[in-house]
Amino acid sequence: MIRIRHLFAIAVLTTSGTAWAAGQDFNGLVPGEVSRPPARPGAAAPATARPAARPEAAAKPPVPVIVNTTVSRTAVWVGDPVIYTIEITCPPGTDILAADISRDRLRLTGLQVADATQQRETRPDGGIVYRAQFRLASYVSDGSRVGIDAQSVRYYVHTAGQPPETLVPADEVQLPAVTVAVRSALPDDNISWIRDTRTIAMLPSAVRFLTPVGVAAVALTLVPVVVGLTVVVRNRKPRRTVRSRRETLQQQRQALADIRALGGPADAGVRRDVLDKLNALIRDRLTEFDIPARTLTADEIETAILGRNKRLRTAEIAAILRDCERAVYGGSDDLPGPEAVSAALEETERLLAARVR
Repeated sequence: MIRIRHLFAIAVLTTSGTAWAAGQDFNGLVPGEVSRPPARPGAAAPATARPAARPEAAAKPPVPVIVNTTVSRTAVWVGDPVIYTIEITCPPGTDILAADISRDRLRLTGLQVADATQQRETRPDGGIVYRAQFRLASYVSDGSRVGIDAQSVRYYVHTAGQPPETLVPADEVQLPAVTVAVRSALPDDNISWIRDTRTIAMLPSAVRFLTPVGVAAVALTLVPVVVGLTVVVRNRKPRRTVRSRRETLQQQRQALADIRALGGPADAGVRRDVLDKLNALIRDRLTEFDIPARTLTADEIETAILGRNKRLRTAEIAAILRDCERAVYGGSDDLPGPEAVSAALEETERLLAARVR
């Protein structure tokens, strides 16, 4: 007789076997497969699903730097200017090597750089815009290729707080090539007919001696011309007028008379003007005695007179010159009185009457 406990033991064993079989089927699945019920006897085996294909490599991220190049003209005449502009936009956190867009790195064929400028602009969002402009010209007229070759520009990506010395270029972008058509007024086909290919004809040896004779003849014809020009230039020079001592003395006496006619010495302004003119007249007269009085002081003039001319009244002349210096360069308190002015006029008249030799 089957008891209840025997039925309970059979149920437990049956449940354990079913769980073990399900675990075996689960562990045998390949990743990506779907668990299928066991096939019935005599049924065809189901097709096994293939694993999903793994990507060989991650897709390369897009280049963050935006490059734009333009030329002002794509066809020019020889010597016409061409403006080539490079504009590179770097988003925040990126930058380029500015040296890669300098005039030294520009790859040109048949073109010459006349001028170059480069600007760097920082936007409020942290982005950077580079603008490089080149003024180019071509002087190629043989029909060869003229243009700007493609070149690379390196850029790097940096993060906040990263030291500048640790930055290395992350990648590079390419500047596209540009072709410029150059036209000339010359025809495109063979132009050898323009040039004269004839050789220079040499003179016969019998007449080669005429060359030095001709040079000598030309030199001889130039001699009268040079002499004539010399005479004309010499005659056009103004002659230096040399006045006689008598004419000089007459002019000095007339200057003294003009000084006396200025007015009486009672007026302070008149006295100052009289002494100023007497100072110049006395110094001019002393030069007739070989004394450079125009550039000497009163004391130096007194010393020079004592060493060269004993006939002149040295002390009186030096005193008059000192009074004249005080009147010209001093204040109102230093201005000599009327008696000193009268004495200066008398002494000047004696100086004009003295004989030079």
